[in-house]
Amino acid sequence: MRQIIYAQMVSLDGFIEGPGGEIDWGVPDDQLFAFINEQEQSVDTHLYGRRTYQNMASYWPKQEHNPKASDFEQAFSRQWKQMKKLVFSTTLTEVSWNSKLINHPIEEAVEQEKLSTGKDLLLGGAGLACSFIERDLIDRYHLYIHPVILGSGKRFFPSLPEKKQLKLVDHKVFHSGVVFLAYQRGEGNG
Repeated sequence: MRQIIYAQMVSLDGFIEGPGGEIDWGVPDDQLFAFINEQEQSVDTHLYGRRTYQNMASYWPKQEHNPKASDFEQAFSRQWKQMKKLVFSTTLTEVSWNSKLINHPIEEAVEQEKLSTGKDLLLGGAGLACSFIERDLIDRYHLYIHPVILGSGKRFFPSLPEKKQLKLVDHKVFHSGVVFLAYQRGEGNG
């Protein structure tokens, strides 16, 4: 069965955005970007909420031919445009770039996707991730922990009524000081 992976750049103190919404502290260097592109090979579908989709769709398509973009950014741009995307939104009326708009219940769409054939599904965006975490729909968590303390901002994990057991299944340390941690859903969840 396909798995849902929530992957995100995160500060050492657990934030994915600074207090003003800034994400400039989490820009990957070439080594990290190469690793992210490798990780993308295990998925064939991105899951986005409205805000993340709009941010991605306004930025990534332009990078393939951007002379200032690195080879890794250009490669990611090509991958991103081809990747299937499910956009969960009740306010958008249309999407592009190989995307499908989902406006019915999350559980219904997720069950359908997980039972279909294909590679894993990559979840992006904190708002949508909150809904998935609360419903215990995430199978793996991929954290790219950056050596920065933000102090406040948007948290990686929402407040939860009960703990969730996770099992470390992979890790890697990069020259930049970023640490990749991959956790699988633990026993007793879901």
